[in-house]
Amino acid sequence: LSDRAAQLIMAMPDKHFSDLTVGRLANIMNVERSKLSRQFKKQKDMTLESFIFKEKMTRAAQLLSKDDEITVKQVSYTVGFLTSDYFSRLFKKHFGILPGKYKEFKNRGTFLPATG
Repeated sequence: LSDRAAQLIMAMPDKHFSDLTVGRLANIMNVERSKLSRQFKKQKDMTLESFIFKEKMTRAAQLLSKDDEITVKQVSYTVGFLTSDYFSRLFKKHFGILPGKYKEFKNRGTFLPATG
């Protein structure tokens, strides 16, 4: 069950990813939310919410890296955050750098600071 959930999350297109929640994933998989959460935590040693969050941050970093024209605001909405300020705070907490700076470094091909 947890492997299937992880595969669905990883394969979900960006256009549907912004709406992704544990409840929505449980509906897609036709299982109870609590059962899915418990099984995921037991088998993956992390909460499903944490896994989704990490995937959101990974996708955000990929979008910032590959598209020169995309803005931080657009990326924040694409990965499911209502405000770019909140997204920026979480991105910095996760990667140790603001998303705008991350985009700048990646697009210039310069060395990024170590993430924490």
